[in-house]
Formats: sequence, C-alpha cells, structure tokens
Amino acid sequence: MLETFDMFDKIEAYRKIKSIIVMGGIMQIGKVIREFRQSNGLSQRQLAKNVGISNTYLSDIENGRTTPSVKTFAKIARALTLDCNEIIYKMEL
Repeated sequence: MLETFDMFDKIEAYRKIKSIIVMGGIMQIGKVIREFRQSNGLSQRQLAKNVGISNTYLSDIENGRTTPSVKTFAKIARALTLDCNEIIYKMEL
C-alpha cells in the first residue's frame, strides 16, 4: 500500500514540476536550487558532478537561462537529499 502511495506522490510531483516548467517558473526553480545547494555547502561544481551534468549547465539552470528536464530536476533534488516536492513547496511560498 505504501508503494502505491509513493508512486502516486511521484506522479503528482512530476505533474507539478512539468506545469511549473511550462508555465515559466524557470527563474524560480534556479533560485530555489541555488538556495538549497548553498545551504548544503556545495559548490556548483560539486553538485553538478553529483548529478552528472556540467557545472555550466547547472549555472544556466540556477540563473534562469535554461530549464532542467524533469529527470534532471529529480536528479538535482536527490543529490541535495531532497524530495522534488520540497523544492516545489519552497517555490510556491
């Protein structure tokens, strides 16, 4: 039963992330990712390496020049030891 809840929770998070990205929440996504990265004491280079992306790409995300895919967004959240919903919640504040 718990696995089913987790699956639905992930589907809902995916839908929220997709709608935020489509609706132009690019700057806000990057800002929140930067805040969490800094609060974890990580450099862009360290986080990018943990996620498996270039630090240039991460910089572009943080500065609102590009939008991460949902998959990359989830990898970033995981590397920050967060759930995608935590980032979404912070964006909605």
